[in-house]
Amino acid sequence: MNFLEVRKLNAVFGNFKLKDIDFSLKENTTLVILGKNGTGKTKLLECLCGLQPIKSGSIILNNKDITQKKPQERKIGYIGSNFGLFPHMSIYENIVYGLKFNKSKIDIDEIIDIFNLNELLKRKPHQISDGQKQRVALARTLCANPDIIFFDEPTSGISYLEKPYLLKEVKTILRKFNYACLFVTHDISEAMFMADYIGVMQDGFLKSVQSLDEFLVTPNDADSAEFLGFNILKCKRISSDSLDIQGCIIKANAAKCDESFCLIRPDTIVLTKKPTDMDNCIKCMVTDFSFNGHVYSIYLDCGFLLKVNLTKYYFDNLNIKIGQSLFASFAKTAVRVLQINS
Repeated sequence: MNFLEVRKLNAVFGNFKLKDIDFSLKENTTLVILGKNGTGKTKLLECLCGLQPIKSGSIILNNKDITQKKPQERKIGYIGSNFGLFPHMSIYENIVYGLKFNKSKIDIDEIIDIFNLNELLKRKPHQISDGQKQRVALARTLCANPDIIFFDEPTSGISYLEKPYLLKEVKTILRKFNYACLFVTHDISEAMFMADYIGVMQDGFLKSVQSLDEFLVTPNDADSAEFLGFNILKCKRISSDSLDIQGCIIKANAAKCDESFCLIRPDTIVLTKKPTDMDNCIKCMVTDFSFNGHVYSIYLDCGFLLKVNLTKYYFDNLNIKIGQSLFASFAKTAVRVLQINS
């Protein structure tokens, strides 16, 4: 059952617009809205919370139309990047402030224990770390007993080392209390960790929402593929199963459009010193490479630019060097073809 439904939401902010936002969210699931800065992610959350006016559309939460309700009547928990803690209150006072909006009984001691906040209760917000502030903000939100929780770039001020632990805590709490969640971020690693579903924001428009598995393997558009680091190559159809990429002919499944993008995951490409009998085998030259601590990204000149991801084992085995000649091979099933306007 859909717990949150947003239909044809439009809003205007000067020269910027949210355009026909349309999505739904099931109970006890997390939808991550992924997008670059300035694409309208925060504006969308503010509209859903009632903090910004909308021009048209509807918002249904838990089978209730909340489109015209005041922010405090919507039962939405909102946690932003600045945490929203009251600087003059103690940590305990900040937590129990959420009870003002909760008519049901809640065990405040259990909430404090869950977030391991017992030793911080007498401190003020400026006396604790950003990671601790985030836990306090989430504890206060749970005390308010919202129907749904929104997170707006919640780890933007968190250190690199703290971030994985905080995200794990948030995910554990959402599952423990069976909350539906809308989570906004520009960080693809956060999105993959938190999401059941992912939608990409671009210029005020929310592109089609996919399950996490679908998004990772078969993204619906070039913007989604860009976040995932896919090779995005402009091509022309030669036949029903052949494409021309800057003069190089490759095999692909279902090449239906005359002008298209083809998407190729960097980890589906095999690098060898000799030709292979795979569907596509292209002679290329190494122009550069980088290492992110997990995999090597190899950049190739194949007549067009191509990126390949290799583990350290295969990188060392091939003895990769700049200027080296190799063969890049991949199956035609590894090529996803999208219309040029996707």
